[in-house]
This record gives sequence, C-alpha cells and structure tokens, in this order.
Amino acid sequence: MRSLKFTVTSPHCDQSLHNFSVILPKPSITMEPAGVVTFGDLIAINCSVSTQYLGGSFTLQKTSGSFNKTQQSSTNSSTFRFLEANNNHEGDFRCYYEKLVEYKTFTSPLSDNVTVSVTNN
Repeated sequence: MRSLKFTVTSPHCDQSLHNFSVILPKPSITMEPAGVVTFGDLIAINCSVSTQYLGGSFTLQKTSGSFNKTQQSSTNSSTFRFLEANNNHEGDFRCYYEKLVEYKTFTSPLSDNVTVSVTNN
C-alpha cells in the first residue's frame, strides 16, 4: 500500500496546520470470461478497490501500446467493456484508482495484470 501525506493551511480555521494521510490499496482486477475469449465476444474487465474514499476514477491500461481508458465511479468498482473482442484487445491489462481528497489527488498502486487472449474458434 502507498501512504501519502500532505499539509493544508487555512486562514479560516483556528488550527493553522492539518495533516491528512490517505492510503489507497492495490485494486483487484478480474476478467469475464476468464481465459481465452472467442473473436466477437464481449469482454468485461472489472477493477475494484477496498477503500472508504469512494467517488474516484479507475483507469485501465494495456501494458504494451498506448491504450488508456478512465471511468468515473460512485462506488468502489468499475467495469470496462469491449463489445466485440478482436486481436487488438489481446495483451495484458492493469488498473489503478485515483481519488481527490482535500484538494489533493491520491493514486493507488497498479493492480496485478489480467491477460486477454482472443481465438477465432
């Protein structure tokens, strides 16, 4: 887990110094269907994080290439869908979670990878 700390000062508060520490754990990542996917099928990759800091965003990355997709979430998870699997979807994917808390953005560590393999059968 990554622990980040920052300090906020405010002229509107009796205490001039506030310390905040936000720990965001590594997200979990799953894929449906698991294993090899048939060409043209739906792929759903779900990222979830166990945190009290809801209302952030999840970003799904492909470990090779430039694929990067971000989705806002009001809960502790988000599902990324590929409607028709093709060879461009093959590869390893991972995700991370970001949340703005008291004017500071905190980022989780990267999740483990899930591997998408597409077959023509």
